[in-house]
This record gives sequence, C-alpha cells and structure tokens, in this order.
Amino acid sequence: MRAFRFPLDRALHIRRAQLEVEQAKLQRLMRDREQFEFQVNEIRAESSATRRLITAQLSLVPGEISTMPDYQRGAKLRLQKLEREKQELSKKTQDQQRQTIEAECKVKLLEKLRAKRFAEWETGMNKEQENFAADAHLARWSVSS
Repeated sequence: MRAFRFPLDRALHIRRAQLEVEQAKLQRLMRDREQFEFQVNEIRAESSATRRLITAQLSLVPGEISTMPDYQRGAKLRLQKLEREKQELSKKTQDQQRQTIEAECKVKLLEKLRAKRFAEWETGMNKEQENFAADAHLARWSVSS
C-alpha cells in the first residue's frame, strides 16, 4: 500500500506561510490604528482640560489668555495631521485586508484540492484492500477445495 502524497504540499506550506505574514501585517496596522485613536483622544482631552482650567481661574494672567488661541490652533493642527495619517492608514489597512483575504482564498483552494485528492486516494486504497481481501479469500477457498 502506498502512502498518500500530495504533490502540492510544498506550495500549500508556502501559501500558509504567506497567509501568516499577511495576517501579521494586518494586525500591526490595526494596532497602529488603535494608537492613532488613542493619540487623538489624548489631544482632545488635553485641550478640553486646558480650556476648563483657564476658564475656571478667577484671576487670569494676560499672558495665559493670549497663549490660549495659539495652543488651540496647535492642537487643531495636530488633530488634522493625525486625521490625515489615520486616513492613509485606513487605506493601507483596507489594502492589507484584501491581500489577507486573497491569501486565505489561495490556501483554501489548495486545501480543498488536497482534500479531494485524499478522498480519491482513500477510495482507491479501499478498492485495493477489497480486491486483496477477495483474492485472499479466493486463494484460501481454492486451497481448501
């Protein structure tokens, strides 16, 4: 009896490795996106806290009042920059999701082909065993007669 051998096992192994690489890239991009969200929330919270602090003070120093618009403008510019970077990252994430799905499809295709070939091999092996059993039975029957 011959062992099952799938000629495309090496290709399947390579496709699985490629899928793992694509998934790792996607996870990294998702973590980067979370980091952007954290930075945006941090800037917004800092800006709100500064605004509340200044408006809550009873005696305001003229220099503090004049720096507030500059601070708010700087915070707004940082938020805009982060938003642009976030949009670029979103595009990269979508592209990576497509690449990951494509890699998954390639792996699944080879896995289905492997399963089909294994089923064919198994059917052939079962027929071979049945023929062997039938031949053995006939041989025993002809010797006993």
